[in-house]
Amino acid sequence: MTIVVEDGTGSDPTANSYVTVQELRDFAGSVGYSNLPVDDIELEPLLINAMYVIEAKCYQGNRSFADQPLSFPRTGLTHDGVSYPSNEIPGWLKNAQCSYALTSNDTALFISDSGGTYPVKEERVEGAITIKYDTSKGGVSQTTSDSRAESLLEPFYCYGSGGVFAFGVRA
Repeated sequence: MTIVVEDGTGSDPTANSYVTVQELRDFAGSVGYSNLPVDDIELEPLLINAMYVIEAKCYQGNRSFADQPLSFPRTGLTHDGVSYPSNEIPGWLKNAQCSYALTSNDTALFISDSGGTYPVKEERVEGAITIKYDTSKGGVSQTTSDSRAESLLEPFYCYGSGGVFAFGVRA
């Protein structure tokens, strides 16, 4: 899959990333990460998977354009008294995508929960078997934690930490 970078206009329906492969390489160098694949083609899935995590969150404000394919650019995005332009992709968002991409190079970002069943919370064997399921996860996939990316995104989440107040799929 080819990376198509959102440029802030929201006009390309095939946009699937906020950063280029080179920006990912530059970010990796700036944080001292040296384990990236040499071939750029191998980096594209890392950026796409990072994008899925970012797109699953809820952010303050509104999309700048009704038909834009990604959550950014946004209007009404503010933090610490600073309003962000509605036609730009913020640097902190690009850094968060790069951070998630680095994480996905070392570990899976999405943790499967055995096909939609609830993860096992407790299991005990004494004559009879007792299994408790962790229903707080809702039977959906979880994501691997990336504290650097989450600290960049957290000030811009809507409705509290994690930015997730409901789960929905956009087609």
